[in-house]
Amino acid sequence: MICLVVGLIIGALLHHGFQGNLPHQLEKARATQTLLNRENARLTTHNATLEAQLLLSHEELSQALAREKTLRAELHKAGETVAFYKNVMAPEQVADGFVIDGLHIIPAGRTSDDEHRQFQAEFVLLQQINRRAVIKGFLNMCVVGQREGQTHSVCAGSPSLLPDGPLKYRFKFFQAVSFEFVLPASFTPEHIDFVSDVYQYTTKRQDFFWQADWQSVLQTPDDVASEHAEGH
Repeated sequence: MICLVVGLIIGALLHHGFQGNLPHQLEKARATQTLLNRENARLTTHNATLEAQLLLSHEELSQALAREKTLRAELHKAGETVAFYKNVMAPEQVADGFVIDGLHIIPAGRTSDDEHRQFQAEFVLLQQINRRAVIKGFLNMCVVGQREGQTHSVCAGSPSLLPDGPLKYRFKFFQAVSFEFVLPASFTPEHIDFVSDVYQYTTKRQDFFWQADWQSVLQTPDDVASEHAEGH
């Protein structure tokens, strides 16, 4: 009987002690929860900031790469302009003679019969002669390549290329040239040959010959689009 009474007393004391600690334990748990919520909020904000910075960095990198590409194109264009005016205004710094500068062959699609391809040729004729005077002559042009396994050429004077014959020129500083021509769809061009007897007054100054690799002067759609974009 005494043992039972003692057990009840001890049980009552333990129960009272446990209930007495509950408010303290609850407060401690709430404080811990508050700290964890604050840390979670801080980490969430930090992660969001890092993600924003990463996106911004990617955008800045893309803009920097695009700007670099634009600057390279502008630099190339400026270099061509400098070289052109150097040839025109300072011939003493370059080789003596008649020159074809900036040759571009621009694809213009197929003709209505679908058996020919259209092109446009653009270039500038210059003279690099110290004693400037009007030069004149006729520039012959032939596109040479392969057709059905055989060497084939299309020359000025044919219905496809400069049907009126070799190009007549007469200038003191430069002459811009632009014309359209067609080639058979089955023809694979390899190079373009230019030939001319260059006269100054009535004196022959030069037997001119220049060969340009077709692929090196052929413009791609990206080249044409880029030039149009720069022009605007």
